Amino acid sequence: MKNLLTTLALTTLSLSTFAATSGSLNLSGSVSPKLSIVVNPNAASTTLDLSTSQSNLLVGTTLEKSNSKTGYTISVRSANGGKLGHEESNPADVLAYTMNYGSFSGSLTTSDQTAVDVNSTQIGGLSRDIKINYTGLAPEDMKSGSYADTVTFTITAK
Repeated sequence: MKNLLTTLALTTLSLSTFAATSGSLNLSGSVSPKLSIVVNPNAASTTLDLSTSQSNLLVGTTLEKSNSKTGYTISVRSANGGKLGHEESNPADVLAYTMNYGSFSGSLTTSDQTAVDVNSTQIGGLSRDIKINYTGLAPEDMKSGSYADTVTFTITAK
């Protein structure tokens, strides 16, 4: 019986020295801001018939992506100030055009102009049409050759 009491006492002491304890692990992570805009021109953008007037001619689309929790803006600007310029860069040889994109409708300048203002996250992305308008001129009223402009779209987190 004495051995049984001794064993029972040792077992009790052993159990008390292995009492349950706990610890915690904090987990956290972060996601950096990501913004992108992809401009997808269509065939019409490089085969413009400048002798025929155009209204809302679809020349491309954009795919906007942003994970900014405060939204984003997209600005547009034109290298030639909203004019298709002749390849020889003569200021007189131009064809003016206007653009419709997002909430922007009008003449482009060489400075950034806000065209889109989004107050929410577009994680999956949003597609928008790019359309232009111009009054065609008779071929005999224009110098022969190529006419071009470059429009830049910039996405910025708010």
